[in-house]
Amino acid sequence: MKAKHNRRVFIKNVFTGSFGLALGVVVGCSDNSAANISKDTKSNTQSPDSTIQPLQKTSQPTAVKPSQPTVVEPSQPTVVEPSQPINKAEAIKDEQFVSSTKMNREFKPKFNGPHYVGPLFDSHLHMPALVQDESIKNTSTLDIDVTAQEIINYLNKEKVDQAIAFSLPHPQKFQEYYTIANKFRDVDAIKLFVGYPGPYPQMLENILSMSNGLYKGLGELGFYTYPLKGIPPDAPQMSALYNVIGKNKMIVMLHPDNGQAENVRNMLRRHPDVKFLFHGNEICYDIDSIIGEFDNAYFSIDSAVLFTTVYNFPNRMPRIKPMFGLFVSGPVEKFVSTVESQFNNIVNDNIDFWQPKIIANPTKYLWGTDRFLPWHWTEEVSQLFEEFARAFTGALPKPVQEMYAHINGKNLLNS
Repeated sequence: MKAKHNRRVFIKNVFTGSFGLALGVVVGCSDNSAANISKDTKSNTQSPDSTIQPLQKTSQPTAVKPSQPTVVEPSQPTVVEPSQPINKAEAIKDEQFVSSTKMNREFKPKFNGPHYVGPLFDSHLHMPALVQDESIKNTSTLDIDVTAQEIINYLNKEKVDQAIAFSLPHPQKFQEYYTIANKFRDVDAIKLFVGYPGPYPQMLENILSMSNGLYKGLGELGFYTYPLKGIPPDAPQMSALYNVIGKNKMIVMLHPDNGQAENVRNMLRRHPDVKFLFHGNEICYDIDSIIGEFDNAYFSIDSAVLFTTVYNFPNRMPRIKPMFGLFVSGPVEKFVSTVESQFNNIVNDNIDFWQPKIIANPTKYLWGTDRFLPWHWTEEVSQLFEEFARAFTGALPKPVQEMYAHINGKNLLNS
């Protein structure tokens, strides 16, 4: 589809640049910070909406008591080390970057509940491109499609107190990119993951070292598309990157391709000390057994499986496919009208499929949006994202609602 194609073109254009040149720029970057926004996010109490009727759905399995989560090569290019150590500079306050004043929005559901009304944690958000590339269309760009302040405003209105946000560096304009990315250092709602740097572990090590805690993980690693299409997640060059992430006690977020379940198991087996967060249609039929087997495996149930076509493999449980990729292809009017016209069916289909998995491993599943397109940053889509999240969560057994919607993400990020 056009939007996804352009997103892949964007990634391809980025990786045809010279990362050697980029690193030379990286090591000259200073580490300046932005002004804090408030880190205090008001916590909503978790309670059902008593004024509305619950959805009609299949009987729910009995919730299990959550178990305690675990607290948890090809030849490489020569990388020139910086001639001088890079130290964290004194924070430079940028009062115009984001305001500490919170934008609130009362939750007014359009559809019958129950609805979860507590805080949310978005485990899958794509930051807009921080450096403009005029050759790329249908990919969000900061200050063109959405501003930093608008991002924070939408999160506040949806009562998302934190989000894992994937940010792909531009290798040919790394200093410009990093200067902007670094402004999010003290924005508590945004926790940046650095995008795929190529199969260069020393380069990744240098980026993490010079950024001094700006990034909390690596990802998204999309094995279904360029530049990782055809490379298995357990390939030696990928293991070298995971070793760097493990040494830094960070998280790897990845999107496996079809037929890679065994590669994923091998990867998890070889890197037991690295936490891996998965998402995507391609592995949704295998993820429950993978999560049950490996303590270091997690999965975000986000728009990639809530709103888009799910693969119907032979001998697997068929799924209703009401959206046919509209979350990616749009346009916004068609996406919103389709979701609203089939809202209960979409919620119930997802509950039937995901609820048993969540109950079986209640500490391992997380909510997310998978925002990345310009029209994903609009008021009507923001309201729809929030209501669907609260309706889906509210239809789960009460003991696991806040775990899925909020607690599991916080625990993973802070483990």
